[in-house]
Amino acid sequence: MLYVNQAPVSFWLVGLGEQLLPILDGGVLTARVGETLVVRLLGRDGTLNIISPQGEAREVFIGDGVVTVLRKFSANDVGEWFIATDEGTTLMVVVEPPLIKPTVSLLVWLENTTVVATTATGPQAFALFTGTPGEDVYTPGSTMRIRVDGLNLQLLRFDLLRKADRVRYAGRLNEVPYQVELDQLVMSQVVQNRGGVFTVALPGKGASGPLGLKPISYGQYIVRLVTLGENRLVYEKEITVVPESFRGLNRLSRTLRVDFHEAMSRNFTLVVGDELGSIWFLNIRLPLMVFNVYDRTHSQRIDRYRLVLDNSSSSRVGDTTLLAFHSTLDITDYINGTYIEPIRVSDFTLVFDGYVSEFKEFEFRPGVSRTLDVDLYALVLRLVYPNGTVHRGPRTVEINNMTFREDGERVFLIPSEKYVIRALEPKSFAPTLYVHSKDAVLTILVLDNAEALASLRVSAILMSLLLGYTAYKVFRMRKTFYRARSR
Repeated sequence: MLYVNQAPVSFWLVGLGEQLLPILDGGVLTARVGETLVVRLLGRDGTLNIISPQGEAREVFIGDGVVTVLRKFSANDVGEWFIATDEGTTLMVVVEPPLIKPTVSLLVWLENTTVVATTATGPQAFALFTGTPGEDVYTPGSTMRIRVDGLNLQLLRFDLLRKADRVRYAGRLNEVPYQVELDQLVMSQVVQNRGGVFTVALPGKGASGPLGLKPISYGQYIVRLVTLGENRLVYEKEITVVPESFRGLNRLSRTLRVDFHEAMSRNFTLVVGDELGSIWFLNIRLPLMVFNVYDRTHSQRIDRYRLVLDNSSSSRVGDTTLLAFHSTLDITDYINGTYIEPIRVSDFTLVFDGYVSEFKEFEFRPGVSRTLDVDLYALVLRLVYPNGTVHRGPRTVEINNMTFREDGERVFLIPSEKYVIRALEPKSFAPTLYVHSKDAVLTILVLDNAEALASLRVSAILMSLLLGYTAYKVFRMRKTFYRARSR
């Protein structure tokens, strides 16, 4: 019996792990399939009723100080459960449905000629590539060894947390509002530095470690090392916990890095798992293909172009575009052994020097090398001063509002089309409207200084005014002449 001010008191506690929380009147706790609900009463013996989602009630005797298991939740227990103590306190426990056959998001991008592919799932699931250099994958009950170099501290606190939202728990305790927010902690314990290595054993299947609010399950977790007292973060990393059947497999990874041409020519195995331990092996072809652009006019492949496709990643090697035509790909419909070959039909554009060409409903297929045939014509922009001297050296020109800075004259390969062309540095007098239909050299008159350009423009304006005035005078004279004849 517990006493406060010589009066007997009792405390009801509830939880899903080693760390228990007070039972709050009107409170709500969430639980998942596979977790075990326990209660503890301090200060006396007592009873409570546990009521199922179907309304079935069962009375349970709770001995003083004894941790009593009320229910280990199965897939048939999804729904709202209630605990009603002999003091009239009522707590709801919501058992959430398990995440069965999780959605897998595949993220792919290019770093020069290297393909990087990584997976993302919900926190209660995992998706791992096989046969790749292993990374932070563990099974329940396995041992973690964390190396932190250059650290003088001997003792740190090791925290293992589910990669999920914090637990929010609110209600009334002894008629007083009570609320708390906590990380979904699986374990927290002090670990010792032994030669720069901290060693810790993870909890076994379905169990929590010291101070754990939640038991360990399969999925994504965060590992932290923090200093004692001031709680300064020293180390943090994400890990994946997989079923015990994976024990001994050391070549599993959420991320792979592989040469583009190797990745484009082979399949990869992806193992997907949910929180209940179900496993699916998928064979997947990464969304990779090769592009070239061939100029039929000059019978050559070209390199001055840019391919634009939304939700994609690309890299250029010479005149060849290496393309991942999906940056993000969601995998939802699968069974064990499913072969996944992502195919995409989409619009895209090719950007040339001063021209954008659109392609409609193009089919992108993994492992394919495609060459696009185009008809292009060479255009050389020759900048000439009023005295006939050709400008040599750096220049900036604009073609259809696209700016190009060059060290000297070069050949622009562009389709047959209308273009608005001007020189920006040195400046041209006015834009040139040009219809490009064959290989050509276009001469653009430029001035070597702004004052000369301004003077030329003023002269042109004055000349225009003078011509206009002259035309007006002629018109008046003709009008007077005809009037004289009419008499």
